[in-house]
Amino acid sequence: MGRTLPWFYSIVLHALLIVLLSVSFRLRAPATPASPAVAVQATVVDEARIQKELASLEASDRKRADAARREEERLAALERQRKTQEEEAVRTREQVRKQAEEREAQRQAEEAAASKRQEELEVQQRAEQERLAKLAEERKKEEARLAAVAKERAEAEARAKREAEERAQRETEAQLRADLAREEDRRQAEQSGKLGQWIEVIRQKVERNWVEPASAAGDLSCDVHVTQIPGGEVVDVRVGSCNGDAAVVRSIQAAVMKSSPLPPPPDPSLFERELTFQFKPE
Repeated sequence: MGRTLPWFYSIVLHALLIVLLSVSFRLRAPATPASPAVAVQATVVDEARIQKELASLEASDRKRADAARREEERLAALERQRKTQEEEAVRTREQVRKQAEEREAQRQAEEAAASKRQEELEVQQRAEQERLAKLAEERKKEEARLAAVAKERAEAEARAKREAEERAQRETEAQLRADLAREEDRRQAEQSGKLGQWIEVIRQKVERNWVEPASAAGDLSCDVHVTQIPGGEVVDVRVGSCNGDAAVVRSIQAAVMKSSPLPPPPDPSLFERELTFQFKPE
């Protein structure tokens, strides 16, 4: 449509020009008839001028058409540039919008993740607080139980100690009474001569088991110390003051060991682990 208008205007102008030339020719023509030669010449001149004018008009039209075409091309280029810029602007805006949406989505995701982490942390903190409270309660109960156990143990130990002391005291008292009774029995037995009789029986048994060595003197006299256990078994013999030699001492020790077990005392209260008698054979 843009290119059709200039050509339309050009045709209209050409037609108007032809009409004007025709009218001008008619107005300048003489009233008297002219000779045919002059009429032909005038017609030729006018047509040449018309052709020249037409050529000039066509050249102008072409120039105008070229200028219009160039203008249209320039405008089209500007339009393309404008559209390209608009498209680029649209793409830029779309890219910016997408980036903004992505940033917003990322921000929301980060906020959601942070909120979730905060909730999880709060849940963990509550669980830890509950666990610590439970541990504190259990520790308190355990401390109370241990305190009760310690109290019971202390009371039991005190009771056991008291009972042990009372038992020891009773045993001590009983032992003391028994010792006093034995001492009394022994004293009575000694007064009755039973202790001397028992030692004499032991001395006689040892003398019977004695094998006299050749070095023994006629007036031999030795102190003999005997250690025995209940039942009369001899566990040790020592010869103290003695006027015999080593062979005599060995013979006395052998005689005591051969006499084991020693005769029991006539009264159990007379029993002694350590006995001393004088070995003096007749």
